[in-house]
Amino acid sequence: ASMMEALKYFLYYALILIFYNESVECSQQHMFSPNIRYQASHGNASFNYSYINLKYLKAYKLNITPSASYNVNNKSQCAKECLKTKGDCKSTNLREMNIGFECEILGEDIYTSDYQLVEDSSITHFIIANKCLQNPCRRGSKCIPIYQNNSYYCAYSSCRIMKKIEPHLPTGYYNVLIAGKLRKVFCDMDEDGGGWMLVGNYSVPSTQVGPEINYGDLDSFEELSTGNFLLDSNIYLPVIDSSSPINEFRFKCYKPSTNRAVDITTDPSTHWGAYINRYILGRELRTSCQPPCGIRALTNDQSEMSTKANRIGHRNIVQLFYGAAFFEDGRRHVFLQDSLNYHDCDDTTVPSLTQNSPWHEGYWKFFVRC
Repeated sequence: ASMMEALKYFLYYALILIFYNESVECSQQHMFSPNIRYQASHGNASFNYSYINLKYLKAYKLNITPSASYNVNNKSQCAKECLKTKGDCKSTNLREMNIGFECEILGEDIYTSDYQLVEDSSITHFIIANKCLQNPCRRGSKCIPIYQNNSYYCAYSSCRIMKKIEPHLPTGYYNVLIAGKLRKVFCDMDEDGGGWMLVGNYSVPSTQVGPEINYGDLDSFEELSTGNFLLDSNIYLPVIDSSSPINEFRFKCYKPSTNRAVDITTDPSTHWGAYINRYILGRELRTSCQPPCGIRALTNDQSEMSTKANRIGHRNIVQLFYGAAFFEDGRRHVFLQDSLNYHDCDDTTVPSLTQNSPWHEGYWKFFVRC
């Protein structure tokens, strides 16, 4: 009897039901997402057992760093390794070897990191089915699974999409899905129809002693409230663009010394506006242009940038977005760069590089609309 009891407990522990569904067609939208459901321990057993429902994509892999890698004899063993993580495993890559398989345990899934899905004829990528496969979210939002209770929530991919779906939302901080991760960002929901995401906020107090510019990453957006944070635009704007294409770049600033508010945006419907967009993303070179040079003035703009800009890109810049992406040659700039002592907002003169106090009271804000 004791042997039978021991065998029964062993079977409870070993019971893992694995269902390999038909291969899922890989579409551009990848409108499916993994889910893993763990059941509580059986009352007569000292171990947990789990059920997992898998779908697969032949000749694809999720190109991220695995949390673990194992050599296994068969597909079922790879699924068991996934189950052992108790929810940390979101998907797997399985490569067939001469003997057995290489099993990669992944902490992300094909939905939140869909831009990392790449073709690889030697690998089969396994996803874990959940309710997001039913496409429950409205167009413009993405389904994110909640693994703990086999449910989901709908996340917005940009401030603009959020405003379009919920037009009465006020300006403020919201969670937006960027590059597969929810991030708290500031959305201007008022100007020009709203939907602007703040990526840079810099201010110089009335003491005229400006802080050193702080460049940060996507995980540091909450520092925007300090008045001294600029997203490293050269690195992370292309990341944002790959996650949700950027349509417009907006420049807003004011300095008492010039007493002119600047609030302008690129106009992607024009040749030069689209060119400036590509330049900021590192895809075009500096050049000259014909005014208005693809620039559009917004409601509160008091500058002449939108009518007199005739150059795209400054020769001495560090950050393409903040360093005079466009300007009137020799006169008008929106330019932030410590190394050149430039803190310009529609300035018509360039301060001397040897000037002891080049700082000027004011603020600079940089937005994108995706």
